[in-house]
Amino acid sequence: MQIAIPLRLWKNKLYVNISYLNKINPVFITFDNISSIKKCDGLLIPGGYDINSKWYNSNIKCNNSSFYNDFLDFSLIRYAIINDIPILGICRGMQVINVYFNGDLKNIKCHYNKKHYIYLNNQKILVNSYHHQAINKIGDGLIIKAISKGNIIEIITHSQYKILGLEFHPELINKNFIYDYFNKYQNFPN
Repeated sequence: MQIAIPLRLWKNKLYVNISYLNKINPVFITFDNISSIKKCDGLLIPGGYDINSKWYNSNIKCNNSSFYNDFLDFSLIRYAIINDIPILGICRGMQVINVYFNGDLKNIKCHYNKKHYIYLNNQKILVNSYHHQAINKIGDGLIIKAISKGNIIEIITHSQYKILGLEFHPELINKNFIYDYFNKYQNFPN
């Protein structure tokens, strides 16, 4: 199974965190090989630095945003949607999906490097958190599946496309999560 993962650019270096790579055959994507997504079975949009707030017409404070990372993610989302490739967005990845669908973000406190509960189908589930931004206005066609205390949106899907967004990092809790998701995407939860 080949999964496209956009490499993150920071200080003139390209990288991806190793925690995303368990059991998958990653195809690392940059603008130099963007067409490589054509041979992939899925698109994983990983975490990373903030999305530039100019994309959603806001002036909220952003930390270390990168036009390169933003534009690459938006380009890959568009291609995956057009070609019916399932998308999994984790942390920043969920946020960029929301912005792609005309949503916006807000700054929050108390979610960086913490464990907390989310509420999914009347169940309380313990997750991890490494973010200081979250969805403010939900994007077009996106469905809220889980929230945490303070009404922070934690899980989203799309009403039409094979998209799952998670604000937490399941790959740090269950090292097989990413593989299992793409392996079973035909049973996608809508």
